[in-house]
Amino acid sequence: MKILIRNHFESATQALKANRGRTFLTVMGVTIGIASITMVLSLTSGINQLFGDAAKHSSEPVAIVKSGNKKDVTNLLTESDNATTVNTLTEKDSKDISKITNTKAAPIAFLHTELRARDGKIDAQNATLIGSTESLKDVANLQIAHGEFINEVGGVVVGQQLSIDLFGTEKSIGNVIFIRNQPLTVVGVLKNIEYPVSYLDIDFNNAAIVPISVVKKFTQGTPQIQQIVMTTNSHQHLGSAIASADNILKKNHDSDKNYRIVSGDEINEKKSNLAKFISIILTIIGIISLLIGGVGIMNVMLVNVAERQREVGVRRAVGATGWDIINQFLIEAAIIGLLGGIFGYGLGIAGVYLVSLYLPLTPYIYWQTAILSIGLSLIIGVISGVYPAARATKRDPIESLRY
Repeated sequence: MKILIRNHFESATQALKANRGRTFLTVMGVTIGIASITMVLSLTSGINQLFGDAAKHSSEPVAIVKSGNKKDVTNLLTESDNATTVNTLTEKDSKDISKITNTKAAPIAFLHTELRARDGKIDAQNATLIGSTESLKDVANLQIAHGEFINEVGGVVVGQQLSIDLFGTEKSIGNVIFIRNQPLTVVGVLKNIEYPVSYLDIDFNNAAIVPISVVKKFTQGTPQIQQIVMTTNSHQHLGSAIASADNILKKNHDSDKNYRIVSGDEINEKKSNLAKFISIILTIIGIISLLIGGVGIMNVMLVNVAERQREVGVRRAVGATGWDIINQFLIEAAIIGLLGGIFGYGLGIAGVYLVSLYLPLTPYIYWQTAILSIGLSLIIGVISGVYPAARATKRDPIESLRY
């Protein structure tokens, strides 16, 4: 039995080598599909890790008051809470919410402007300027690497990456940042955040934080507050704090419901939907590519069967059974699938790490991914070879010998 199986492998290998060009193209079809599947699994894991910090915070007693009414999410790729056209929240709202028992609150006002230093310049697309209060450090769990956090007097706190981009060093205390020609002294540098996409939709590694009084100078005395973040000592107090905040906002806004309060899973709803959307699209692309590879294997095996009818007739004439013929062609298809799986897995790993250079995430490769990718390609190869192999046994040996 072992000798027979070895002979099948030798015959399959010789047949594939005899048509190297055809075999190579077929293997490449499977390779592309498996590479897509590998990248999907790795990127999905990376996305989940990227949103890990947000998920962690959503399990803590955190609530966010957002400007504007709740919108219907019609396009996951274009919706952005930070792009709200009408900012309805005020400083008074934030201060009043801060007075709730067992509650801390911090306003967040984004200012889209250019940041300049003597030796560097970062535009608004690559850096975020945030106006807030001292409470932001606590509600956002920010840690200071050097210096201190902002206070009402002034100063600016920068993220670690922004400090490097502007000044070429992580220790930029005492340097000056110019915001619309107004100088501000760096008083603190934040510790690097491993997963920069936070539940606040802010990359603090590339952010500059200033007192809200500074932002008011650029907005005619009225800061454009997009959201107010509030936290409580425990989950038991969160529900009552949200109810109290809602009552305060109703009073301050004359019962006009031009705001919304989100907490728990609602905070990460947009991110979760986006991650699922991306995963589904990438999975569909990978499956389509893999199916195309499977069709390619079937097509090549049908051609092989047609070209080797005389060989099949000879083998049948000397006593080979139908299962012997089927096994030979199935082994050929399996070898093509296996090679495509191995090459595809390697290409997928290389591709995902290349993509990660341009994305704020780290791909995660697990041993299960290798087994799934290579195993799937082997299964596709075998399945694609069943019909051609079965067809090879249907011809009469005498008729096959005439070719």
